[in-house]
Amino acid sequence: MAASMLIVEDEEGVPREVAVAVQQIVPKIQRDLNCLADPDRQTRRKGLLRLKGVVLEGKSGKPSSAYPKEVLASLFTQHLQGPLLKLFADASENCRETSLQLVHTFVSLVLDETAAGQGSCFARLGAVAFPAVAKRIGVNQAEAEPTEEIRLLHIRLVTTLLMKPSVVTALENESVSHAVNQSIAKSLLDSFPDIKRECAASIRALVKTAPNVARAEGDVLLRNLVANLGHQHSKTRQLTLQGLGQLLVCYAEPPAAGATSAGAGAAPTDAAEAMEPADRTSLFNKLMDDVVIPGLHKCVVDHSAQVRHTIARMLSFLLRARPEKTSALEKFEPTLLTMLVTLSTDLTDEVTGVAEDCLAAVATHCLTNNNVAAVAGATGNETELTRYVGSMVPQMIPALISTTGHWTVTERCKALDTLAAVIKVCDGGVWDAATKMAFGGGGGAAAGKMEVDGEGEEEVGGGGAMGPFLPSVMDALCRVLQDDDAEVITAASHCAAALGASSQGPALLELVVPRIRGEGAGMDTPQNRTAGLLLLTAALGGEVGQGGGASYAMKRAVAEGEVVGASETVLAPAALRLSEALAEPGLMMMEDLTLTEALLDACTAMIKRAPAACSSLREFGSAGEEEFGAAAHTCSRLVRALVQIQGNAEVAPFNDAELSLAEDALAAVEEIGKAAGVADVSVVYSDHLDPIMDMLMALGEGEGEGDESMLSSSTPQLRAFDALMRRVSSSEVAGLSGPHLERLLPLIVP
Repeated sequence: MAASMLIVEDEEGVPREVAVAVQQIVPKIQRDLNCLADPDRQTRRKGLLRLKGVVLEGKSGKPSSAYPKEVLASLFTQHLQGPLLKLFADASENCRETSLQLVHTFVSLVLDETAAGQGSCFARLGAVAFPAVAKRIGVNQAEAEPTEEIRLLHIRLVTTLLMKPSVVTALENESVSHAVNQSIAKSLLDSFPDIKRECAASIRALVKTAPNVARAEGDVLLRNLVANLGHQHSKTRQLTLQGLGQLLVCYAEPPAAGATSAGAGAAPTDAAEAMEPADRTSLFNKLMDDVVIPGLHKCVVDHSAQVRHTIARMLSFLLRARPEKTSALEKFEPTLLTMLVTLSTDLTDEVTGVAEDCLAAVATHCLTNNNVAAVAGATGNETELTRYVGSMVPQMIPALISTTGHWTVTERCKALDTLAAVIKVCDGGVWDAATKMAFGGGGGAAAGKMEVDGEGEEEVGGGGAMGPFLPSVMDALCRVLQDDDAEVITAASHCAAALGASSQGPALLELVVPRIRGEGAGMDTPQNRTAGLLLLTAALGGEVGQGGGASYAMKRAVAEGEVVGASETVLAPAALRLSEALAEPGLMMMEDLTLTEALLDACTAMIKRAPAACSSLREFGSAGEEEFGAAAHTCSRLVRALVQIQGNAEVAPFNDAELSLAEDALAAVEEIGKAAGVADVSVVYSDHLDPIMDMLMALGEGEGEGDESMLSSSTPQLRAFDALMRRVSSSEVAGLSGPHLERLLPLIVP
C-alpha cells in the first residue's frame, strides 16, 4: 500500500465545519509545507519552525488555542503527518528533533480516536510511524540516529502510540509488528539510561495493547531486558523489573487459538505463534533457567532498597499470575517463592514489610484457587502462609541446602537466612509444640530416634512440613558452622537457633546426641563431634566460635519478643541425655583444642538456657546416701566436662595465652552455683565429687588398670582429678573434703 494512501484522511465522517476550518488554514501554511521538502536545510528548518508556531503555543508547547483540537487533528492527518514523518531521517538534527516533538505532541495531546472522522488516526499513523522509527534507532545501521536525545524521542513516540488501543489494527501487519519489536529490542541495548527506562514503559504498553506482538519476539525482548538488570542506575533496574514482570507473564502464556500477532480474530501470521506447544515450553524454560532466574537472583541482593522493594512486588505478581493467566510459571514457583522469602529477611524494614505482605497475598491467592497440596501432619489450625509455604517445602529445602555450599559468602549467607525464615513460617501451627515438648510425642523426637547400637539404622526426622528434611538440614548446619567465614557462621547460628526455637527443636536435640557421641560409621572424629557441639550451642541460642555476635535477623527476632534458640521448656526434658553425651568417655579423652572450645560453649549454653535443669545439688552434709534426680545427674555430667576442660587448660595445646579455657569453665560452674543458691563455687565441685569420681574411675576400668591408672601418667582423667581436688580444697567452707576422704586418701597417698 502506498504511503500516500495511508496518510490522507478519509473525508467521510469529518464534520463539515471541521473540514471548512482546515481548508481555511491550509493556504496560510502551504508555503511552509513546501519548505519542508526544500533541498536547503536552513529553509526546511525555518519552515518547520513557522509551522510549529501555527499549531503550538509559543512558550508552553501545548496545542494552539486559536483552533479547536478537532481542526488541528484533521489538519495533522490530512496535511502534516506525511511531511513530518519524512523529516525523521533529515540531515539536520534540528529538523529531526522538531518534527519528532510535533508528532509526539499531536499523538499525546491532539488526536482523539473517539472524535468524528478520527477513528483510524492512530492505526494509520502507526502503520508508517513504526517503520520510520525503526530505521532511525539502530535497526538500519546506515541510517541510525546518532543523537541520544532524539533516540529517546523516538522510543517515547513508540510508547505513546502503543498506549492507544486502536493502533492494534496497524500491528496486524507483520512488518509493522516486527518494526516495533526491533525498535524496542535495539533500544534496550542503548547506552543512554533514559532510553532503557522508556523501553520498559514501551514493553508494558505493548503487552497491554498487543500481547501477541510481544510474544512473537519475546525471547529477544526478555534477554535484552534482563541485561539491564545489571545497569549502574538503580532507577533503571527498578523500571526494568516492572517491564520484565509484565513481559514474563505475557510470554509464558501461549497465544489463543486463532489469534493474530496483535490480538484475536484472524489466522496466525507469525512463525513464533505456529511453534509447537512442547517447543515453546522448552524455549521458555531455557530462557527462565539461563537468563531470567539468574538475573532475578542478583536483584534480590541488590544494594538499592528500592530495587529490592520492586522485585518483591514483581515476584508476588508472578506467583499470583497462576492459574488465571498461565501455568508455564508453575515449574518456577518454588524458586520464585524462595526469592520472596529471602526478601522477607531483608535488612530494610520497608522491604521486609512489603515482602511479608506479598507473601500473605500469594498464600491467599493460591489457597483461594486450590493450588496448595495438603501438608503431612497438618492440624488444620495453620495460617494461610504456613499451609502454602509448607506445600512448597519439598521443592524449596533441597535447593537451599545445596546453596549453603555455594562458593560465595553472599550466597551461603542468603541461603541460610532464607532457610531460617522458611523454618519460622512452617512452624506456624503445623506441629503442635505445646503437646510435643516431652519426648515421645507423635511426629516429634521419639519418631526421630536413631538406632546405632543395633545392626540397623532407622531414618530420622521430625513432624510437619520440615520433619522429613530435618536430618539433611542438620547435616548442612553442621558443615557451615565450621565455615572459614565469620559472616557465614553467624548466619548458620541464626538458622540453627530458629530450628531450635521451632517445633522441630525436641527432634533436633535428640538427633544431635549421636553426633556428639561419635556414633555411626566414620563419625567418631574430633571434627564430627565438634560439628555436633556447635550445632547444639547454636540451637540453644549460644555464641558459636568466631561467628560471635548476632545477625540482624536474630536481633530483630529478639526485639520482637521471639525466643532465640530452644526454650528451657524444650531443653529440660533433653538435658539429661545431652549431658551424658557431653561427658561421654570418648569425648573426654580427645585432646583437641577446637573440640574443647566447642564443648565449653555447649556446656555454657545449656546452663544459661535451662539453669534449673542443670544446677540441682544434693542436700550437702545430710546423713545417709542421697538419691540423685535427673537434674542432679545432669549437673554432675556438666561439671565433669567442665572439670576436664579446667584440667586440660594447663598443658599444650590448651595453654594458649590468648585463651581463657580454665577461667571460662570456672565461670560456667559459678553459674551453676548461682542457680542453686550457693555462694562458694567449691560447694558445687564437692557436692558432685562422688559421681564425678565414678566417671573418672570408669575410664580407668575401661583400660583394665583400675584406679592406679589415674596416677600412672599425665592422662586426661588425672588432669581432671587434679583440677577437681584443687577446686574442692580451695574452698573457704570448712569440711567440704571430709565426707570424701575415705575415697580420696588411697589415691592421693598410695
